[in-house]
Amino acid sequence: MRHNNLSNKRTGVTLLEIMLVLALAAMVIILSVRYYTTSTSFREANDLLSKISAITAAADTIAGPTSSYTGVTRQSVVDLVSENSMTTPWGGAIGFTVDSARSYTVSIPGVPSVTCNKIRSNLSANPHFPTASMSACAAAGQSADFSYTYQADV
Repeated sequence: MRHNNLSNKRTGVTLLEIMLVLALAAMVIILSVRYYTTSTSFREANDLLSKISAITAAADTIAGPTSSYTGVTRQSVVDLVSENSMTTPWGGAIGFTVDSARSYTVSIPGVPSVTCNKIRSNLSANPHFPTASMSACAAAGQSADFSYTYQADV
């Protein structure tokens, strides 16, 4: 005769099952943070590149009649593109100074290293932004001021 004793059955979860669930949750959290960080840096880089394009277009528009950047000022660029286009995605003011009749320098404060590397690689594809005229990016995880010189005679 067989006895069916239900009181000897154990119910609940084992320590191994709990550890497995915690490991999976940790992986999901880590991947979510990495995705958020990457998407944020791409958004900042794209935002900054569109502002650089707007600054370049405004400076070229102002300099157009005389073919000289001598009369171009930060305020005249702001008048064409808006003050919002002269601020970084993280709140710093973008600087603009004329170096000569054929070149000007744009300075961007506190650029995170990931964003800076993306900006450098995109700008260096254009001969008007020579790599030699760009400042170096900060070490990984750091921020630093970034500047580049636009040269019309290239």
